[in-house]
Amino acid sequence: GIRDVERSRGLGDVYKRQDYVLSETEPEESEIIPPGGELSIFAAKGEIEPLTFSVRSNYDLGESRIEITDLDSLYGKGRISKDNVELYNIKLWLQCKGDNKHCDTDPQAAEVPELLLKDNEQDLISAEPGWVNGEYQPPSLNPDFRVNIKANHSHTFYLRIKVPQDTNAGTYVGTVKFVPQKGEERFFQLKLTVLPFVLPEPDKDFLVYFNQQIGEGGERKLSPELYSKYLDLFKESGLTSILSYDVDSVELITDLMKNKGFRGSFVQLNIGSFDVDNIRQVAQIVRHNGFTPYFYT
Repeated sequence: GIRDVERSRGLGDVYKRQDYVLSETEPEESEIIPPGGELSIFAAKGEIEPLTFSVRSNYDLGESRIEITDLDSLYGKGRISKDNVELYNIKLWLQCKGDNKHCDTDPQAAEVPELLLKDNEQDLISAEPGWVNGEYQPPSLNPDFRVNIKANHSHTFYLRIKVPQDTNAGTYVGTVKFVPQKGEERFFQLKLTVLPFVLPEPDKDFLVYFNQQIGEGGERKLSPELYSKYLDLFKESGLTSILSYDVDSVELITDLMKNKGFRGSFVQLNIGSFDVDNIRQVAQIVRHNGFTPYFYT
């Protein structure tokens, strides 16, 4: 049939699965998005909504691009710019107990879909830029998107769609196009229904464990500028605060968070060497910037 002809030409499948997708994952017939097909999602005004889809090919397709158009209202009531859609790879990498550099010889090692990266070809194991003394350093938040589609592997992509708060309610449609270096293009329609309301502010605290620290060089160190960008990302995603691993920059971090509109609890980790006076000093700084301090050893 048509599906067999497409497979023989190496086009493979674009598909959507409501579960983890690993390299060896093969789509079920019901999960396949046909050429020119559609994925639909909905979101409130001002909400950030994620969408994932996967690609699998029988052949190496080489470095590939994903192109996204503006989303236009079906009824001429406006447009959501493609600048509001960020594209990431969901990185699959082999992990095991102990040193990840030797996972290829560990029979219990497992592939884990753990990271959102722009550059899927970034080496997370060997001692290259991105690693300091065996510790992974997060890349810039905005490097160029890159993915190399390999034969008989599934690759999953993550769209982070931000709906501006002043968007008119209604249905918006755009195109997502997969453009391989080798082989033919595939595209599908992205249909976004914007609901006629804004979500209320949460009445609970939502925190993220953030084990990076402010500093130049060394393990888990970020420049103040990059640390601030991550805080912006957390705030935009609806988080109210963080669990902080950095014991040396509490005043700077909580001051940044106050100015960005965070609220509620602030949890300080990594306090094994603290005495009572250290805890009192940190608690005073945290309260001064408007947060309720908590400590976790």
